[in-house]
Amino acid sequence: MRKSLLIIWMILTPVMAVIAQEEKADSTIEQQEQVAAQYFLDHHLNFNLGGGLHTMFSDPIYGDSKIGFGGMFEARYEIVPKVVGFGTGLKLTLRNATTTTDYKEQELNYTAENGQNAKYTYLFKEWEEKENMFAVEIPVQLVISTGATKPTSFHAAIGASFSLPIAGKYKPIEGEHINYSVYFDQTKVEYIYNKGFKDHEHLGLYPADEAEKGKIKYAIGVNAIADLGILKKITDQCALYIGLYGSYGLLNACKQESTPLYNAQKHEYVGLYSSNQVTKITPIEAGLKVGFYLSFHDTEKEIAETNKILDERVKNERQEAEAAAAKRAAKVEEKGRKQELERGQQERKDKELVAVNEASRQEALDALKAIKNAAKYANVNASPLFPKEADPYFLIVRKYLETNPESKIIITGHTDNSSTPAKNIVNGQHRAEAFKNALVRKNIPRNRIGCVSKGETEPIASNDTPEGREKNRRVELDLVDAGASSTNDATINEEDTEEELRIGGKD
Repeated sequence: MRKSLLIIWMILTPVMAVIAQEEKADSTIEQQEQVAAQYFLDHHLNFNLGGGLHTMFSDPIYGDSKIGFGGMFEARYEIVPKVVGFGTGLKLTLRNATTTTDYKEQELNYTAENGQNAKYTYLFKEWEEKENMFAVEIPVQLVISTGATKPTSFHAAIGASFSLPIAGKYKPIEGEHINYSVYFDQTKVEYIYNKGFKDHEHLGLYPADEAEKGKIKYAIGVNAIADLGILKKITDQCALYIGLYGSYGLLNACKQESTPLYNAQKHEYVGLYSSNQVTKITPIEAGLKVGFYLSFHDTEKEIAETNKILDERVKNERQEAEAAAAKRAAKVEEKGRKQELERGQQERKDKELVAVNEASRQEALDALKAIKNAAKYANVNASPLFPKEADPYFLIVRKYLETNPESKIIITGHTDNSSTPAKNIVNGQHRAEAFKNALVRKNIPRNRIGCVSKGETEPIASNDTPEGREKNRRVELDLVDAGASSTNDATINEEDTEEELRIGGKD
């Protein structure tokens, strides 16, 4: 048994050490809170009161044992991070039992006054004795809970308890020392005294109700224990518990004695548990208990403890670094030069990349300008057509959009002033949408093209002449990259102009 307990302890110790170990982290508030949430456990303090079968089974040589009842009180501390945890505490328990015996023993040889050898014989018939034991126990348990955040959850524990009896007594309650005899060897004569107690008080002969209570000599024991119950939350910090519990003695809780039940030399009755009639007792408990659970999880304290741990780690690492600084100086300097060189190279690469991107964007803008200039219109409201010579420009634009997935083409439609301002906004939107459809037919993705209308608000020539109005009826193409804004700030889209498009006309 000792080896088993040692193995359990060896298993539990590293498990708890792993749970308590801190993970390396930078000293930022967010990371410290993560460490606290991960490694600081939910703590429970519970108080339970229970009762039921609380007995001590024994197997007297000349008799049997009857069960008894008792109760217990325990205060337990548990650490349950998620589902599985650990618990320990202090338990006070009271056990009772009744033992009966029909006992006969030839106890004392002596030389009588007449010189003959005499032998005393004692007989206990239907002798009944009540025993009780009050013990302090320290439980060590594996705790399993189905959910600390649920209103109702199952709660179980299994383990062992170290039992330290602090009080044990016996009391004869029924039966008589009904026969006492003296046998003389030489004459072969036996004198029998039946219920002659008053004539033989000097020999300690008495009925059960005249026997005095006595103490029982107990030893430290170990019990297997188990609990199973339900936790019902009242608040986030407290809950009620009701459940079943049981325990079974794994080690003898009674000291083995070789003393007879009746000590003739001292003329005293010593009790069954303190005699050679009982060599082992087994404490057994099974009952119902109710309790009150208190939970606490001090986040601020945990973060402070985490900060303290991290500060201590930083301090230790700093000391180690300072101790090794002289040896690593040359290596650190060389590493710094290498990093500086790499930084310079990276900066050059970044500048080159920016230049390439700028060149690529300018190339795409030039291609859009060429596309606009190459557009041919059958009439003023028709979608433009493009000659075959314009195909390379479309390839340049598609390639730029593929390498810059956040970029878009913005088409802005413009008109002359030959209609009302509101109608010109609609006509400008029509003109931009027509150009967009032409680009889509050239494999430019539709979702990468946006359309806006400026109407007659931004003329590039006088509207007083036909030539000027023709120049004002135009589209402008631009690129808008991620996070940037177009030079044309209008934000009219298809949804914005849906109502106006239904009433639009031609300029």
